[in-house]
Amino acid sequence: MASVRVRGKHRKTYHITVSLGRKTDGSQHIKTTTFTPPPGLSDKQGLKAAKEFAAKFENDCKGLANFDDSMTLNELTKWYFDTIAPNKLRAHTLEKRRGALSRHILPKLGGKRLRELTPARLSAYLAELRNVAGLSPQTINNIRVYLSAMFTAAVKKKMVAANPLSDVEALRVEAKKQPVLSPEQVKTFILGLAKIDNIGVRGLLLTQLFTGARPGELRALTWNDINFDKGLLDINKGVDDKGRVNQPKSKSSFRVLKIAPFLLSFLIQHRRDVEYLAAGMGSAWTDKNLVFPNPQGGYLHNSTYARAVKNIIAGTDIPPDFHPHSLRHSFASLMIKSGADIKSVQDSLGHGSAQMTLDIYSHSFAEARAEAMVNTADTIGKAAGGALDTLLLPDARTLDEGGDV
Repeated sequence: MASVRVRGKHRKTYHITVSLGRKTDGSQHIKTTTFTPPPGLSDKQGLKAAKEFAAKFENDCKGLANFDDSMTLNELTKWYFDTIAPNKLRAHTLEKRRGALSRHILPKLGGKRLRELTPARLSAYLAELRNVAGLSPQTINNIRVYLSAMFTAAVKKKMVAANPLSDVEALRVEAKKQPVLSPEQVKTFILGLAKIDNIGVRGLLLTQLFTGARPGELRALTWNDINFDKGLLDINKGVDDKGRVNQPKSKSSFRVLKIAPFLLSFLIQHRRDVEYLAAGMGSAWTDKNLVFPNPQGGYLHNSTYARAVKNIIAGTDIPPDFHPHSLRHSFASLMIKSGADIKSVQDSLGHGSAQMTLDIYSHSFAEARAEAMVNTADTIGKAAGGALDTLLLPDARTLDEGGDV
């Protein structure tokens, strides 16, 4: 029960103390406040009002039994990455987030008490990262998400009262047009692929171009994931740069893709090539049943196929900033160009929402709409034939026919 003690003789106030047990370090965990009764109340009425206030204050405090606003951001970060993140994030994602916070946030704010990290203070520091440190808006928005995830977890555990990042707005990020292959450049790229000796790299890059799958998803692909009879490819896992197999990036990333006839024929041939390579390696072969193994049978490293892409595009008209993930963008761009709707593209790529797909490929959808409008106008013109000439003045008809006015 809350302790209520009177203070003052003439203008009485009440000191209220609530005990919440012991902290993790063994010290007593208490919360205190003061209450001043409204004017005009007798001493008896004032004490009654103070006790009612104390009861409400105690209930509020017990709702935040673990609340300790003297905790530092360093301590909150350690708690989150030791106890919460391992159960929510893939190892690669966990390391990426912890690394970003260690580089950009904790050196400056790690020692601050949580009560000091107001929305205004956090907004000011994120602006400093943009204006002084020169971080991109997207990087800063990512850091904001990482911080917000920590505070959200702390709120759920009743360690803090609110998430200050809820009132910190994300920065506006300009949509960047991704480098993609044009239909003509697809031929150039495939001719370059044919010169790659590493069969795992060659197969992975071709399959990525034909399916839009993520590199990590294809590196983890096993022969059990391919149904040759039905021509289906089951995306159900991924692998990171350290060879750790994880579930796909999100729930929506679990998907089954239809394999194009040519790719299916290629994969049948590719399987024979892998079996031949394995037989030649003998006991030195690491059998992981991978579709796209390295020369020893293990997982391909991303630097291996990244280097292959650089070699393929060297001396061609393919954009110099084209990289392995650009094959995924190229697949999406060509899919949109062929007339696919947003939902179909979203499902094929495994995006969490159609809005994400639209945000990433806004340029491709805009170009497809413009081309569709021109094609539609051509269709109308061909259907109307010479009837359109009746709507033009003689001078305009002469112009339309390319003559002089």
